Formats: sequence, structure tokens, C-alpha cells
Amino acid sequence: MCGDFSSVILVSCFRIFLSLHKVASNTIGNTNTNTNTNTNKIIATMFRWLLSSTFLLIASAATGNANGITAIVPAAEAEGRNSNQLRRYLGDASPTEEDDCMPIADAVCNLGDQYSTMCDIIKNETAMSSMDFGTKEYTVFIPDDTAWDLFQPSMAGLNDEEVGRIVSFHFHEGIKLTYDELDCGETLTAVNDDTSRTKCDQGQGDDIKHQNGNGNTIQESLPTITNSDIDFCNGVAHTIDHLMLPVHLDEFVPVDPSEDHHNTTNNTDDSDSDAVSDSDTKEPTCVFCNQSKPILHDDDSYVLEGAGSDGSDITVTPMTVIYDFELYDGQNLFTDPAHEHIPNTGFDYAVLGMTNITSINRETNEFVSLDELYVHHFTFVPLSMVGSEVLSRNESMPYLSYPDGYGLYVNANDTPYLYVNAHVLSNKDLAPINGSIPLAHKQCNECYWGPEKGSDCTPEKTGRFECCGDSNVCRGGKECTCITNTETDTSKTTKYRISATMLISKDMDKLKRVDQWTLQAPKCQLDRNFKGIFFDYPEDNFCYNNSHYGWTGGGSTYHQVPQNDIDPYFKTRLSVVAPTGGELVWAQVHLHSGAVNATLSLNGNIICTAGTMYGTNPDPKSNARNEQNHLIFVEGCTDIGGGEEGVVPFVTGDVFRFESIYNGGTDDKNFDGVGAAGEHKNVMSIFFMGAMFEGDDDFMNSQHTSLAVTNDMWTDQLPQF
Repeated sequence: MCGDFSSVILVSCFRIFLSLHKVASNTIGNTNTNTNTNTNKIIATMFRWLLSSTFLLIASAATGNANGITAIVPAAEAEGRNSNQLRRYLGDASPTEEDDCMPIADAVCNLGDQYSTMCDIIKNETAMSSMDFGTKEYTVFIPDDTAWDLFQPSMAGLNDEEVGRIVSFHFHEGIKLTYDELDCGETLTAVNDDTSRTKCDQGQGDDIKHQNGNGNTIQESLPTITNSDIDFCNGVAHTIDHLMLPVHLDEFVPVDPSEDHHNTTNNTDDSDSDAVSDSDTKEPTCVFCNQSKPILHDDDSYVLEGAGSDGSDITVTPMTVIYDFELYDGQNLFTDPAHEHIPNTGFDYAVLGMTNITSINRETNEFVSLDELYVHHFTFVPLSMVGSEVLSRNESMPYLSYPDGYGLYVNANDTPYLYVNAHVLSNKDLAPINGSIPLAHKQCNECYWGPEKGSDCTPEKTGRFECCGDSNVCRGGKECTCITNTETDTSKTTKYRISATMLISKDMDKLKRVDQWTLQAPKCQLDRNFKGIFFDYPEDNFCYNNSHYGWTGGGSTYHQVPQNDIDPYFKTRLSVVAPTGGELVWAQVHLHSGAVNATLSLNGNIICTAGTMYGTNPDPKSNARNEQNHLIFVEGCTDIGGGEEGVVPFVTGDVFRFESIYNGGTDDKNFDGVGAAGEHKNVMSIFFMGAMFEGDDDFMNSQHTSLAVTNDMWTDQLPQF
């Protein structure tokens, strides 16, 4: 079965196991319980045999055996060549008089059957020949079998390099760290040079630690250390309840992401044991899959003379990024960027600018009114978020344009996909609320509670993303809609396309890397238990009991604007301190309906003031780009305060201050119709800045994809974490 040995033997044998596992799974329901049990035992035996044999073969190849291995040596027989190892393999793990410590294989295998996968991987010395457990120190993280089982069906889609990278990511050579020595926030480098970060206080208690890779951050999985300080010769091991993932792998998606693998709370109420809530709905890997690669307009390429950072010429190519989707009337769409992907180009490039985004009807090829399709925000990482205010941009007023010599890096290895967070809402055929169509649009677009928005949307959460489609319920296929005049028919959809027009250059080495520094206001003031420090946040507030607010650097992704006719202008403020020096080369604010303006200051001096413009045409048939009751344009920081060539220098300790102003008065002249003005929910105050940071370490000077950091440089935003 695995008799023809090659360098890909590990993956080949592992896929055989997956096939056997699938056969066993298909047997369930067709045979009796005893048959299923026997089948599972056979599969388990085959899997252990395959792992043991596979690692023997790989080790042989690694030691230069050109002829390969002509006979398979079972793991037990191989260990039998050493009496101590055979004794331990048979169950007597006590050290002999010659031993003064326990080998790693014994330490792991003695943990119990729930760690049998890692036991099989580690227990053969030949398989571990690349490791020097005898003289070098090691810190090893041991996933339990449930963690492996969670991903087994998806592993068949991984290539050889990805499988090996995941396994080796759990081994750290040259360092022996006990649980207490795993410092919160510190990074560890695995034997394959991938880095992980120790995280603490992630909503599970102050003393609970996690070891997190970049892939875990993107997929929102959190490997928790469940058993610590398992000593072995020259090392220590810690068990974890999830695989550590070095990078996000498109195919590497759990069998059922809706399962909370970290939830250890037992439900003792048997009365509803057979009930399945909407929240248990399986989340698909993507909502609209099979997106196309960006379109390169090579025939329109041109040379920009002297535009390199060293004065050299660079070649510029227009590129169009396309996202196709379709919605039934009233549908709320909020995609998960961990799973919603656009395949990238496959080569390194730098983004020099972006003209605008467009939203069209794919069947008519005409622009779509915000009264039909509301673009709350659209993000394709690694680029920053854009919203409806960018639809009106054009070549004479581009949304993004860096000065010559600068570009946003997109590394092909770091970024094989553009990760899409599409938050769009169908406003077609909305039913009036209290007789008002403008109020119906407002409550749909601003995430008010509605009876058809899914079980995760409750009256207490009105104004939160859960009331705009951001839940497993909605992404899993449940109807999540704003109320329409006619009964929802999910089979009748309208096909749309959002596209972005960009300028790129493959001459990345001739450009300074621009990182993205995002300011999100206001700032959450939370204690370690994610409770408000100075006052309690209401449930409709982004900061309410938010254990993930670290992803935003402590800032609010959205906030509410209360109705106030006495003092209608509602302000949000945020100040951050520059941790290093650099150059600010671009800035643009993202606001929502109700916004008046925003300002950005450096050390008390205003360097940008961005005003707003609202539409005036009430007819949805003809008002695309000029929709009444909608914010349609936000001024840009075209000169960034007038620095040389649009560049504003800053030094360590400089203070950036961001302020936005919204109007909560019912007499706001930018709105017409009952309920259109007044309070506004789920609005955003986000300033995006393009910065070239100073730094002399290897990472800062490498050609990795540009960083995306938020507020006080929160480390969760760094792509390697």
C-alpha cells in the first residue's frame, strides 16, 4: 500500500488514512454498532501504522539512503532494538538506573489515549532524527486528538509543504520554557522559523495562556494550554486543545467551525437536549466562492519616470479587483474574511493607488443606487476598508494615491488571497416603518433590530453587527433580512458586482514600504474581565463585554450617535503616541451617514480636515452616486498638511489626535423624511493612514506584505501573529 517510497510519503500515507476514515464514516448508519466499532479500530490501527512507517521512511531519506528502504519496520520492532525503549513501549515508563530523565516519547505517550496522534508522531527515534533531544533543549506543544480530528477531512487538500509546516510548528528548539516562563505577548520561533505568540487574558481568566499562530488569528481559533510543564529529557511539553497554525491555509478549515472547541461548559439541562438553535447552524467556508483573480490590464501599462525611491523608473499596470455576489430582497450580507477569498495574482507587487470602487448590476451593467444596494463597508485585506463614500470617486479625485517612491507591499507568499469582508445590504422592496420608507432604509442600513435578522440579533443588540448579518446564523444559510413588502423568496436574487480600480507595480524593490496605521474612535476603557472601567457599556455598544477588542487596538469599530436636539453635535476623540519615527504619506477617513467632518492633528496642529457631502436625488431609478439621505463623499487629505511632496514626518513620542463629529439632531438638513435624521446606529469613525515606519530589524526591512496596525500598534494586527 505504501511500498513505493518517496519524499512525499508522509502526505500520501496520510491521505490514505483520510480515505479509510471516509470509508468508515460512510459505513455509519449502514451497519450495526459492533461493525462500526471494529471498523474504527481498524482505521485507528492503520493510521498509527502509517504514521510510524512514514516517519521511518522520511528519516531514512533525510540521512542519505539513496536506495530507500526495502522493508517496512514496524515502530514496535524498531524500538525493540533498544531494550529500554521496548520496555517503555510496552507500558513500563519508569526510568532505569541508567536514565536520569524521561524521553519525550514516554512523556507524551503516557498522557493517555487522547494524545495518541502525537504519541505516534514522536515515539520513534528515527522519525525524530532531525531533532537533537539528547543535547538541545526543547519546548513542545502537544495537540490532543480532538484537535487533529477537527481538521482531518480538510487535510487532504494540503500540499506536502503545508502538512510538514503544521507538524513542525509545534516544536521549538534551543529553549525550555515552563508555563510560568511563557511570557504574555512574547513570541516563540519554531524549528521551521515560523513564529507564534503567547497570549493571556483572552476572556477565559487571567491565568489561562494560549499559544497562537498567524493562522489561528485569521481563523479566530485559539489554542489553549490545558496541561502544562510535562518534563522530559532537556525539555518541557504543554498540551493544547487546538492545532497551532503558522499561516492561514485556504483548504485548512475545520469540519464544523460552528463548534466551540474551547467551550468546556457542560449543559446540565436535559429538557432541550434534542433542540438545535439557529446559532448551531454550520458556517460555510465561504458565502460566494470561486471568485476570479484580479484582472491585469497589461496593454495599458506605462513607465513612470523617476518614480522609484532612488529616482529610477518604474512600470505601472492598472488592475481591477472583482467580487461577484447576489442577494435576495432585503438580505443582509456580512462575510467572514477568514473564509471569503479572492485569489491573488501569484506574484509580488506594490499598490500605488486606487481610483474608486463601483457597484453594478451584473445583468444590466448599470450603477446601482444605495437605495437598492447599500455598501456599509467593503474590505479586501491587505487594503483598508472603503465604504459608500468611495463610490463617487474618479480618476480626477482618486481615493488612494501615494507620493512617488512609496507603495503598499503585497507579498505573494504572505498573501495568496485577498480576504474579503463584504458588508452590503439589499434595500429592494423594503416595507415602510411607521409609514416611512426613509426610516426603513435607515434601520436596515444602520443595523437596527428586526424580527427577521436571525436569532443572534436581539432587541438588546440593536445597532450591533449581529443585526446586520454578522453571525453564523446568517452565513450558514438562515434568512436574515430587513422586512420587505412581499414574503421573502430566497430563490429570486439580483446579481451584483463590486470592483476596485487600482494601480500596481511589480518593481516593489524600488519603492519604500507603506504600512497601514488605522485609528478607530472612540477607545474602549475595559478592565481584564472586559468590563467598563469608568462606566458600564450598554449591550448595543461595541465595547460591551468585548474580548476581541484587542483586534482593534482597543478602539471601537463602530459606535452609536444619540438623538439630541439641544446639543446635536456628537464628538468622538482618540489620541495615540507614535512608537517610532517615520513618514505619513496618505490619510483618509471613513465615516457614515450623519457625519459632519473629521480632523487629524499632529502635536496639536491640524494636518487634515475632511468635510462631507450628501446626496439630493430621491429617485432610486436615477440617483446612483447622488442618493438623498446618504453620505456620498468624504474629502480626502490630499496634501497631508502640506509637507514636502505630500509627506509629513513624525518622530517617536509624537501625538496623533483624531476627532469626528456627527449630527444627532432631528432637524439635520442633509436628511428628508420621517425618522431619517436624529439618532444613528452602527456608524464608524476610522482614520486610515499610510505610514513608512523607521526600524532596523530584519522583519521591518524585509519585503513582507505591508502591516495593518491599529491605534497604539496593537500586536494582534501584525500579520505574523
